[in-house]
Amino acid sequence: MFVAVPASKGAAAHPERGSKLKARVFGMRYRNLGVGVALAVGPSSACLVSIPDLANQNRQSSAADGSDVNGIIDVPTTTGGNGGVAGSPSGDAAPPAGDGAGEPSRAQTVVDDADAAGADDANAAGAADAPEAAARCDVNLPFKGVVAVGGLPENGATLRLSPDELTGWWDDPQGNLWTGTRANLLDAFTGQSLGSFTGYDAYPTVTGDLMTLYFEDLSLGTLHVATRSAVGQPFVGGGLIGNFSYLQSIYITPDGSTLYFGWFGSAGNGHVYCSTYSDGTFAPPAAVAGIASTAEDTAPVISSDLLTIYWGSTRTDFDSGTGGVQGAGLLHIYVAHRASPDGAFGSVAPVAEVNSTSTDYPLWLSPDGCDLYLTSLRGAPYVFLAQK
Repeated sequence: MFVAVPASKGAAAHPERGSKLKARVFGMRYRNLGVGVALAVGPSSACLVSIPDLANQNRQSSAADGSDVNGIIDVPTTTGGNGGVAGSPSGDAAPPAGDGAGEPSRAQTVVDDADAAGADDANAAGAADAPEAAARCDVNLPFKGVVAVGGLPENGATLRLSPDELTGWWDDPQGNLWTGTRANLLDAFTGQSLGSFTGYDAYPTVTGDLMTLYFEDLSLGTLHVATRSAVGQPFVGGGLIGNFSYLQSIYITPDGSTLYFGWFGSAGNGHVYCSTYSDGTFAPPAAVAGIASTAEDTAPVISSDLLTIYWGSTRTDFDSGTGGVQGAGLLHIYVAHRASPDGAFGSVAPVAEVNSTSTDYPLWLSPDGCDLYLTSLRGAPYVFLAQK
């Protein structure tokens, strides 16, 4: 398990509370505490999971009080009660039409005319095939550059979204969580503060059904969870999950089955880990195979089919001409692929078209792989969107 560090020690040694973004970027967060944190890891197969089934969201408690025998808080599918985050009048800003709880408002569908008009063996009764979603982009092509995302705090550095990208969650430098909505993809968000569960919340990440919210206490990098009874209701809870400590930039898969994150060990360099959720608890973390380096690797974002991963790395094994190390020692965005969800990643490469000469790291990837959100210190407001 992780070695616990008293909250007072972490807070006293952690100067970023209420500070500007430059003190919040990766590489300046937990290693400055001067403590080595032990990590109990599972076998490399611990995160070799099947493709998420977005229709199967049920998770059962392993104890009547909602915790398992090891004291880890269970993640129920729904919660009761009227409470919410401190200072929060509601769970979300009012969602626009096409909210993430339903079908994406900008999704387009087509019907194969040949199937609709003809009759094969499967449609002998004359029923047309179900409509097929038209691909919004070619995921094999590069991104087209970046545009700033509006409506976020000037010194903010995070953004996670609903599947339709019209509802978002982020944090501010004072340790509060926020939510906001927008009517269209390129509009600015209109947000409202949800307050704070722990006093210094950061890096919110929400399951695809929008019912479970994970976040960090940034003072110690501990993992917390809150749930709600319905979309639009307040998230309640905020309890600590197990002995996770000194995590970085947590990212939950849409079905809630796997948590990806960066972690700093006593050696000072971060690596990317994952932990699977089963039977009311998260398994011991396992290193994500195929992407580790001797540099800092953190801020993982994985595709919905689990075959593509983006993350931030300070590695210097690519020259600046490929967009890999523009700004020595700074994080830049890398990508790797694998042939199956139970395989190791390979073909590591920098994402040259989105990297800058400043710090860059990924935040969120749309379910279709067309939109990548990222933090970049190339200029305010620091959160950008790259599209294919």
